[in-house]
Amino acid sequence: VFKARWANPLAAQGVNAIANAGLLAPGNTPGRIDLFNSNNTMEIKGDTVVANLPFYGERRIGVSYNPRDTGITFNEEPKDFEIIFDEKNQSYTMNFMVNNGTENYNISGIFFPDRSGRVFINSTQRQAIGFTGQLIPTEEE
Repeated sequence: VFKARWANPLAAQGVNAIANAGLLAPGNTPGRIDLFNSNNTMEIKGDTVVANLPFYGERRIGVSYNPRDTGITFNEEPKDFEIIFDEKNQSYTMNFMVNNGTENYNISGIFFPDRSGRVFINSTQRQAIGFTGQLIPTEEE
């Protein structure tokens, strides 16, 4: 399970406008938003990937009228899933694609021995966003 601690949106015009209006919580910047008290995770469960991550940034296409459907959420089987160990850096990289029925996501991540990591998400409908966090053991582990 990857637990996101920080969201790292692209500091584009919309996010900068929110910051300039003073609407970001203290300690946050347009490029780094604290997710401390939130349940923001991406988990591999068997042959599916389950994600519930927030989204900060600009959407290119709006497909939902549901105000609760604003984050990056899916529970799907990934395509082209791969995990590669980099012996030189002692890190793992992960890459896959997923479609939640309305949106395609390209997801990549890098994870280190101390369980820290970064996940990067590119979407067909949104600006790219990154997340910094930790791998946490599941109950089975």
